[in-house]
Amino acid sequence: MDRVNRAIQGTSDLVQMMNDALDVVLSIFDCDRAFLLYPCDPEAAFWSVPVERCRPEYPGVLELGIDVTTSNDVAQTFRFLLDADGPVSFGPGAKHPLPADAAERFGFRSLLSTVIRPKSGSPWQFGIHQCSRARVWTADEERLLQEIGRRLSDGLTSLLSYRDLKASEQLFRALVENSPDYIARYDRKFRRIYVNPAILKLFGGVPDDALAKTPTDWSPVNARQDYLEQLKRVIDTGAECVTELPFRTAKGEMHWAHMRFVPEFGPEGAVATVLAIGRDIHEIKENELRFRMLAEDFPDFVARFDCEGRHIYVNAAVEQAYGLPACTIIGKTPYELPGVRTQEQNDAFMALIRRAFAEGVISESETNWTLPTGEWMVEIHHMPEKDAEGNVISVLSIAHDVTERKHDELRNMVADGNRLQFEIEHIPPSRGDRTMMRQVFVNLLSNAIKYSRTKEKPIIKVGNSSTRDETIYFVKDNGVGFDMQRADKMFAVFQRLHSATEFEGVGIGLAFVKRIVTRHGGRVWAEGKVNEGATFYFALPRPGLN
Repeated sequence: MDRVNRAIQGTSDLVQMMNDALDVVLSIFDCDRAFLLYPCDPEAAFWSVPVERCRPEYPGVLELGIDVTTSNDVAQTFRFLLDADGPVSFGPGAKHPLPADAAERFGFRSLLSTVIRPKSGSPWQFGIHQCSRARVWTADEERLLQEIGRRLSDGLTSLLSYRDLKASEQLFRALVENSPDYIARYDRKFRRIYVNPAILKLFGGVPDDALAKTPTDWSPVNARQDYLEQLKRVIDTGAECVTELPFRTAKGEMHWAHMRFVPEFGPEGAVATVLAIGRDIHEIKENELRFRMLAEDFPDFVARFDCEGRHIYVNAAVEQAYGLPACTIIGKTPYELPGVRTQEQNDAFMALIRRAFAEGVISESETNWTLPTGEWMVEIHHMPEKDAEGNVISVLSIAHDVTERKHDELRNMVADGNRLQFEIEHIPPSRGDRTMMRQVFVNLLSNAIKYSRTKEKPIIKVGNSSTRDETIYFVKDNGVGFDMQRADKMFAVFQRLHSATEFEGVGIGLAFVKRIVTRHGGRVWAEGKVNEGATFYFALPRPGLN
């Protein structure tokens, strides 16, 4: 046993430790083969020998590198071992016969074996073979094998735990290093001990720069303390935290991340490390901002619904229709709100929501537009038509009002808002509804910014030209442009000329513009060229003309 203990303690390499221990067993028992077999399970279809030491003239299963089918004889051997309190002898002069098929295939004439049970997984079989002759094992040899088996069980537990840890670590790295999410691991002193490639790419760092630092070196400044507070909270409470935090990329661009801070517990039950998982939601935030800019002042009803029919956004027109503030409407279904719709209309609308989310249906009619997106649905519903001729309005003041009052929102659509340049010509007045016309400029300007923001210096121009019957207004950008062969789709609801991965949005902004201008008795069109910008026109009857 001293020799076995010295073999087990002689190396930190767990696999080498088991091999060294079996070498000692081979020597002590003067046998031909010592092995560890897995699993010792009569119901298993196959078994293998992960650790084995043999005399050169008697190679075993490990050298063959195979999994062996569990025969009836071997299954019965496993049952004898599992039912016994200690080692069991097999072969001539023993209580139990050899498993005939295995004995013939691997050339052993006597077997002494016992079950060892590591702290994880199925039982193993520890045994020794005598191949050169039939052998009757003594009681002392049985007791010695049992004691060695107990010692090997401890070593096997360490080996399996180490392998599980390595496998888990390899799986973790395979997942996180190929993940588009930003993943970092922190110790209890808030130092980064791991970052994945997505973080290095985002911040332009290298591993040596990224590790062993705390969140205090992150930017922007106002996010550092928030980030640190989340780490502290998770370490103190052991509870996962979810939040949204701003950050600045290596290019100096401001983005937002949806963050999850997940505790990882040590052996004693305390939080040992924290996993921070971030997903860039910059496009989602931008899309949300743009949607609100398009919808908040729109005269029609605009609402978002989740798959259960609950309101998740309403514009001012919906608030007015219900006579309730948005905070009261949000989270409720039409059934839970005052009777804007009849019971029958509510039933039909809820059926539409269920069908939209189940089938991905988009419906378009004169009275209702809907768009299922997987997570929410938009409804744009006509208010009763009204005379849009209205009074003479200063279109010039509306254009200036939009660029000034919406200044921050518009500039935030560009990574560096200071690069954005507006040029507004002197444009003549028209006749119409000021609120509606203001929405036209909000939509056209935000659209122009979206498609020109990749330029080093985005330039947005507002101007006009006139005919005898019409005043023609335009918004021009120097952005990505479009193919004129697809211009007929430009103002259709939910139609997009660029993929959602290139430019966010749901394809309703220009449809809003067309609806408003048409309601004013006008017309809309667009001209563009790929990579050379685009110009969007709308023409209105000149004031005083029928």
